[in-house]
Amino acid sequence: MARNSDRAGIGAINAGQDFDESAFCGAVLSAYGADLACSDVERYVSQRANGAIQAAEAAGLKVGAGRHDIIIVGGNCQVPGIKDIEAGKMVATVVQLPVEEGKLAATVAKEFFAGKKPKKMTYLPTRLVTKANLAKCAKPCSY
Repeated sequence: MARNSDRAGIGAINAGQDFDESAFCGAVLSAYGADLACSDVERYVSQRANGAIQAAEAAGLKVGAGRHDIIIVGGNCQVPGIKDIEAGKMVATVVQLPVEEGKLAATVAKEFFAGKKPKKMTYLPTRLVTKANLAKCAKPCSY
C-alpha cells in the first residue's frame, strides 16, 4: 500500500461507484495532517481493511495514525473494524447500519406509494467512527 518510503498509503472505505477519493483524501489530510497523495487511496470495507492490516503487519509495515504509518480507514463499521480502531490499527470506519438503510428504504417506498416521485439517488447520511466516538458507536456497529 505504501507507494514511497517516506509516506504511507491510505486504506479507505468501499463506498460504491460514487465514492469521491479526492474529497476523502482531503478529509483524512485535514484530520490527521499526514503528507499523503490521493493516489495512495485504496478502498476497503472493514473486513478487507482488516486483511490489509494483517498483510501490512506480516510484511513488517506499521499501521496506525502516525506520520509514517499506513493509515487504514474501513467502511461499514462491523466488528473487525471496531476491534482494529480499539487496537489503534485502523484510524476510522464509517457508520453503515442495515437498520438505517432499511428505515431510509421504507421512507422512500412509502413516499413513492403516496404518489411522490423518488429522487434518482438517495444517499444514507454517513458518520465517521474514530477512537474519539468509539464508545458511542461500538454497540450499533457490532452486528
